[in-house]
Amino acid sequence: MGVNNHPGRKAILMLSKINTLLLGLIAQKPLNPYEIQHILNKSHIRSWFPIAESSVYAGIRVLHEKGYIQGEGRKENNMPEKTIYCLTEKGSEALKNAVEQYLSCRDLDPVAFHTGILFMHQLDRDLARAIFNQKLKSMDEETFLLKKQLDESPKSYIAETMLKHRIYLIFSEAKTIRELLEKVEKDLLWNAHPIMDAE
Repeated sequence: MGVNNHPGRKAILMLSKINTLLLGLIAQKPLNPYEIQHILNKSHIRSWFPIAESSVYAGIRVLHEKGYIQGEGRKENNMPEKTIYCLTEKGSEALKNAVEQYLSCRDLDPVAFHTGILFMHQLDRDLARAIFNQKLKSMDEETFLLKKQLDESPKSYIAETMLKHRIYLIFSEAKTIRELLEKVEKDLLWNAHPIMDAE
């Protein structure tokens, strides 16, 4: 179930992975770019998604220009004023669409998949469940076809290795999704998952 065939939801162009991550963090609590940098380091997100500091500032600028976030100047004590960003309604909708698309993605892109998982609680639980089940079905179908390809005719060891590698990647992600689905069923605090504290 992708975003384009989900009833009642307009199709929105997929956000970049960086902008999805920034929106997801800001959705947890209003943040400024410095606090976002701190979260990226503290949470080890950069270990699987190497985001340059300059990309954070560029992403914030783009999100602000698109109306996905809005800034508010705040001054504390004698410190210089800083701009804190919060999500707009338009940004919330864009984030949900991006999470849905990244979770549904069949490219076996670990950064996209991790980004989707990180913010899956932005979605309705039933929708998240449906996305995972649909993706598992698609993966099972693709695995069947790949195995059929392997069995049907002789292959060079290079072609055989590439087919097997795709099968192994699908198996690994499918295993992750099945384990995740079990945890989703037991999650009593759905939609109440602050990712991490900026302090």
